Amino acid sequence: MKDQLMKTQDKNIISHYQDDGLLDRIDAGLCAAGLDPEKVKAADLTPVDEFHIGGREMTLRILSMMNIKAGDQVLDIGCGIGGAARTLVAETGCRVTGIDLTPEYIDVAKTLTARCGMEERLQFQVANACGLPFEDETFDGAITLHVAMNIEDRVALYAEAARVLKPGADFAIYDVMRTNDKALAYPAPWATSEKTSFLKTPAQMRALLHEAGFELIREEDHGDMARAFFQKASPGADQTPPPLGVHVVMGADAPLKIRNTMKNLQARCITPVVMMARKRS
Repeated sequence: MKDQLMKTQDKNIISHYQDDGLLDRIDAGLCAAGLDPEKVKAADLTPVDEFHIGGREMTLRILSMMNIKAGDQVLDIGCGIGGAARTLVAETGCRVTGIDLTPEYIDVAKTLTARCGMEERLQFQVANACGLPFEDETFDGAITLHVAMNIEDRVALYAEAARVLKPGADFAIYDVMRTNDKALAYPAPWATSEKTSFLKTPAQMRALLHEAGFELIREEDHGDMARAFFQKASPGADQTPPPLGVHVVMGADAPLKIRNTMKNLQARCITPVVMMARKRS
């Protein structure tokens, strides 16, 4: 029964993100921005491929908190189309393995990475974060950016992260978290309805990480930044959105998802939180 429930939830999550036209939309946006899709650099893609609140600026902030160096093996759990992974490689010279449940995201991640000429240090594969296909103590560090909101079995998620990380490895979590019990407006960027939305409070997250074998090193609430970010990402009725942005990844109902996220943030129902953890030795 539990396995069947997990399969159903996985299908719901894939259905929310899979759109069968994402690469075409990205290419159209690149062309509209005056860029050749076949000759892009990683920096050209940052408006669209860093699919989390705050985009590349937040990726760099998170990276600055981690002890990642050239040659390290880093795992990106829920890598999306590979934006954060490419930033990590470009900034540190590390090697990144990205996994995601959505096949289209992995296909697009591979294509964009090859176009950027970065495939030697990056690999991507379809996999479930609650059952990682890697040996114990494989990775020197891991990130998961706006991923766990879709995952009900958080115990398995963080247990698997701990299993594949080496002792003393850094684990960066950046997720939308609950701050009260008010009903949320859907659809949101991470879920069409509450059926695939499993937000936790910061207190619940601290307990989950501790039980999984992590020590919490740092915690940051970025609610104010998020409200400013979505205000900027929500053009007025008489404005045309830029050719590249997170709306391209979110699809046709992006304006509604952005408006609902603003409602949830303004009502102080949710807030994005960075938690920097370290696997206990």
